[in-house]
Amino acid sequence: MLAAIAVPALVCSSGHARADAGSFRLLEPAGGSPVETPLSVRLRWSPMEGAAGYRVTVHRTGSARDVADERVSEPGLAIAVAPGSTYKWSVEATRAGKTVTASNAPFTFTTPDPKPKEITDQKTIFAGVHHGAHWLHMEEIPPDPSAALSPWFYKKSFDQPKPPSCDEVKDKLPRPIWDGHQDLIDMYWYAWKTLFAVWLFAPPSEEHMAVSNIIGIQTWGEWGSTMVWDTAFILQFARYGDAAYPFITGLDNCYARQHENGFICRESDKTNHEVFVIYPANPPLLAWAEWRYYEATGDAERIRKVFLPLVKQYEWYMLYQRRNNGLYWTDAFQEADDSPRNPLAHSTVSTTSIQAMSAGILAKMAVICGRRDLAQWFQRDAAKLKEMVNSSFWDTENRLYNDLGVDGKSITVTQQGGVCKHAHMFWPMLAGIATPSRAACLASHLSDPNSFNRASGTATLSADSAGYNKDTGSYWRGAVWPPTQYMVIKGLETCGNEGLASYLAGKYVGASLDAFKAKGDITEFLAPDRHESYGCGQFVGWGGIAPIALFIEDILGVRVDAPANKVTWRIRKLERHGIDNLRLGDKTISLVCDARPSGDQPCRITVSADGDFTLVVDTPTRRIEKRLRKGVHVLRVGAENQ
Repeated sequence: MLAAIAVPALVCSSGHARADAGSFRLLEPAGGSPVETPLSVRLRWSPMEGAAGYRVTVHRTGSARDVADERVSEPGLAIAVAPGSTYKWSVEATRAGKTVTASNAPFTFTTPDPKPKEITDQKTIFAGVHHGAHWLHMEEIPPDPSAALSPWFYKKSFDQPKPPSCDEVKDKLPRPIWDGHQDLIDMYWYAWKTLFAVWLFAPPSEEHMAVSNIIGIQTWGEWGSTMVWDTAFILQFARYGDAAYPFITGLDNCYARQHENGFICRESDKTNHEVFVIYPANPPLLAWAEWRYYEATGDAERIRKVFLPLVKQYEWYMLYQRRNNGLYWTDAFQEADDSPRNPLAHSTVSTTSIQAMSAGILAKMAVICGRRDLAQWFQRDAAKLKEMVNSSFWDTENRLYNDLGVDGKSITVTQQGGVCKHAHMFWPMLAGIATPSRAACLASHLSDPNSFNRASGTATLSADSAGYNKDTGSYWRGAVWPPTQYMVIKGLETCGNEGLASYLAGKYVGASLDAFKAKGDITEFLAPDRHESYGCGQFVGWGGIAPIALFIEDILGVRVDAPANKVTWRIRKLERHGIDNLRLGDKTISLVCDARPSGDQPCRITVSADGDFTLVVDTPTRRIEKRLRKGVHVLRVGAENQ
């Protein structure tokens, strides 16, 4: 039995409610007909009277391998499919212990291979608005009476108890160790407490659209707020607390408010109703967020459950966010509210790179789901998009990637003769697109104190750009924001530049700590040229990136890979340091390196684990990989006899 994608059984409309007495028929897509959508299809058949359930099999023509073999209770199924393909499908009903095949089975259908076609009509782009949506600074679109909760997701109703407090689950969180740095450890615990107390809550009203507890802030604006962009980055540190609370379920609310056409509104209120502001689409970061969480938990079943809504979101971007030349775009406001980039960008390097990264991740997810057809298609699309980013967005003269204006030219030098260099131009590193030589060019920009390398970290707008705010950087005119720091640092690591990544992480975490000690709080962003924080308080929120994610991954140097059952520890500190109660999938691990006088001295490491795993230790003088059994181990890394 092949691994099947997790999809909901779809109830037929009332027009097909009458069950056939002794047989049933396939309904749509009609035999041999093309379907309109390239990556998804809904299969429907008439119900059979007394049927206990149905078995649906789908395979691509020319292949004997099924792409779906599902058992459902209702006469309908939604599945992901590959563009430009023909599929054959059939349904068997089970009644009184006997199997009956649909009388007109099998049917075939063909999916389109869509060409880029720019669409600007917002009623088409955002079709399927849910009841109760809010509107601000854009023309209101009437709600669609047929809009359903979770049209592409298995959860159809709220299913969680009230979230716990931090104190109730603190013993399930990782405990960092770094002698002499209690102030940073205090900020670490403040971040966790604020996340639980302020940002994680049950829907406050019975009139909600949530299927899980909400990750957001109830006091933001008139309606409260939760954002796709924010949540994707919150999960980069919240994933370390999965044993205490399944934070990944916060994304379930994104899938719950997804439209039939795949659109997911970038913002919702404190009850998960949509909030439409200016242009309500964030870049497609959900696949990345899900995959990063999977790397911490190894929960493959979660991947199977979210694969279909993620594919459907990818399809929406492919159909509605491409220019005629195939490059992707977005209203840059929703990445950086007041950046000078916003009125200049027509095709955006960030969105195109993120879509390419998503394609690569969806290819890996397709393998987990047993979908070879989709794995192959997403691999091809990822390769195509990467080539487009390198051929279209690279500014040869200025040695960087940048957006393109309406004229198809790079926006690095504006028509007024000014400069526009913004942090979103570094997405090709994280997406694995930048070639080694181009990654080196980007690293030179990140290292330049007259450009992006400022006192608090990487500026969101370079200091030599027109519009740079040297006082506070507010709002996105140089300010040092958590998500762009994380994207840049992880992008450097993706490109193999651990040295610069470590330097920038240390600079940003240090600046964040100074600002925290001055205010006793974590706020939205730091001024680029002073260790001072500004914006909304208790912003954890993505403000947990420095005190939790970067502290664990780059200051302590610990990286987890649950699917590979592996922990990599990059040891560079001299003080006693490590981490206790770290989760690796279903295992709990403790790592402690004793203090040593200098970096060229051997490391004495004590490891305890309640299950077998692989430990990679990387020191300045030695790199080893050991398979460790359950129990306690003492290792001397760098010594002659290990």
